[in-house]
Amino acid sequence: MKKIYLIALFLNVILNKPATAQPLGANNATWHFSIYNILFNTIDPVTVTSSAPFVFMGDTCYSLSSNNTGCMTVNPFTVKESSDSVYYYNTASNSFVLLYNYNAMVGDTQTIYVPDFSGTNLSVQMVVTSTSTILVNGVSKKTYSITYLDPSFHYFDFEGTVIEDIGNTSFLFPQYGFCDPQIYGFRCFEDSFIGLYNTQPFIACDSVINVGINSLDDENDLKIFPNPCTSSLNIDWGKQYHSHINYNVKNLFGQTVLSGISDSQNQINVSAFSNGIYFLEIALKEKSITKKFLKTGF
Repeated sequence: MKKIYLIALFLNVILNKPATAQPLGANNATWHFSIYNILFNTIDPVTVTSSAPFVFMGDTCYSLSSNNTGCMTVNPFTVKESSDSVYYYNTASNSFVLLYNYNAMVGDTQTIYVPDFSGTNLSVQMVVTSTSTILVNGVSKKTYSITYLDPSFHYFDFEGTVIEDIGNTSFLFPQYGFCDPQIYGFRCFEDSFIGLYNTQPFIACDSVINVGINSLDDENDLKIFPNPCTSSLNIDWGKQYHSHINYNVKNLFGQTVLSGISDSQNQINVSAFSNGIYFLEIALKEKSITKKFLKTGF
């Protein structure tokens, strides 16, 4: 009798345990990101919204639409979820292809397919570099980080951290990395199940801060390398003007994350930075110069 009672109690706990997983795009999901607008030198808001569920090719799907296409060749994306993996409909192959795998392990590889502007499939291989869990509004969610298997091969911008039920924090979908504007900076997610998840509580979800760029990547007086960088950013500014320079490094939200004077090796240590886009600002020859750089995992 005692064994029967314990089994019944166990089944009651399992069957009545609150669900913490949901399909990507369910429950009126909305995402907010940041976009760099090269034309106006500003950081502008980008919103991705989900449709009501619909049946497509025999599966329940959601349509995810961006209000700014940037370098995307597909908009909206049609997604579905199965067995802790998210797939999106690839028009070039007329099939669903893998977008996220929430059960990914370190070292796993994944091929991301995206049609180019002519409709031909292009691909890039990603590799999982770490896995973890985080609390989102008190609910535990799996996470994993991905980067390019071949760091020199950057067709698409798609590296970053993937959060279960929320998606990639760099941008939900792969997009071309060779043109501007580029979309970076996950700020908010909200739906009727998870609620509001604001990663930058001091910034409203539907607005971003202009970083005040005076000059961007068109000044020959200042060179930075390598770009992307992993641990150190080298600076070449022409020492005939100054032996050392004062600098500020700002993130996409206009916040200063590092200030100082260049060291004797003409380097800035960025190893502690999170992966993403940053802006190096210096005053050189009585004018302000800003350079954009990308910090990556390796």
